Amino acid sequence: MSIKIALPKGRLLAETAALLKRAGWGLSTYHEGTRAYRPKSQRFPNLLAKVFHEKDIPIQVAVGNYDLGICGLDWVEELLVKYPSSALVKVRNLGYGEGVLYVVASWSEAIPAVEEMQAERGIIRLVSEYPNLAESFALNLRL
Repeated sequence: MSIKIALPKGRLLAETAALLKRAGWGLSTYHEGTRAYRPKSQRFPNLLAKVFHEKDIPIQVAVGNYDLGICGLDWVEELLVKYPSSALVKVRNLGYGEGVLYVVASWSEAIPAVEEMQAERGIIRLVSEYPNLAESFALNLRL
């Protein structure tokens, strides 16, 4: 029986590689600067790993292509806000890769608070790397 894990490239790669090295997984080709997208484990020959863009990891795990995945909570929430009945389960916080999401507006709009946008009732354009979270945010505030 094999275990399939989806690993991140990008901002979480270095810390994830260090974590897996400390855990003794033996993924010698999983490090910054490598172009190997299917690292092999010397210690666990039945471990199948693949490196993904972080945003794709929760999707791959939710649809059952992978058993485990390591990614930021932002991408987990992006999936769960759209598909709340998804089979995705948050196992634990690994204690690194913390990030913050902000709502920002142009200075030319002179909007001091989100509540002011509600009063405007004009067209509001939302731009986000997280379209599901942005839509949920707007709907919750009735923008």
